[in-house]
Amino acid sequence: MTTNKKISVSMVLGIIALAFVAALPAFAQQGGGNRAAFGNGAFGNITAISATSITVTPRNNGTAKTFTISASTTVTVDLKAATATDLKVGDPVQVRSKDGAAADAITEFHILKGANGNITAVSATSITIAPRTGDPKTFTISPDTKIQLNGKDAAATDLTVGTRAQVKSTDGAAADAISAMARRARPATN
Repeated sequence: MTTNKKISVSMVLGIIALAFVAALPAFAQQGGGNRAAFGNGAFGNITAISATSITVTPRNNGTAKTFTISASTTVTVDLKAATATDLKVGDPVQVRSKDGAAADAITEFHILKGANGNITAVSATSITIAPRTGDPKTFTISPDTKIQLNGKDAAATDLTVGTRAQVKSTDGAAADAISAMARRARPATN
């Protein structure tokens, strides 16, 4: 399979996965799925966390919702069993709750720790992305960071301010992969 076909397949699968994750809250609110298991939960970023409670604000800046955490709450971080102490403010999570008050399950989604937007600063060791909504986010770039520009392998020095990019990060600080698409110059019209 050619590199472009591999990238196209990866991009399509990534878009489908993101669309599925993004649609979960709307699906639950419209009565889809098992409402008792999910419909009273929340999907967004942690805005407060302690050993006994978690507050989540939806990514669309909706109303924050607080849930109690108990010994029976299941916590998953990066697809592994965890505890509430492994969570921190800013982490993207899904909270499942049957009654809307107690957290039955909390899942931290590592894929959402990256960013999509325009590059506002870039160097050999860091990149800052400004998303359409929210604050700009800076990630470190290491020799292990996989970088692509217009579907081809590239270096951080090939990236420029204003270029649209997606950063994938498992920890929210280091860029695991950067995929950028430079805008092509439009031909002059007379």
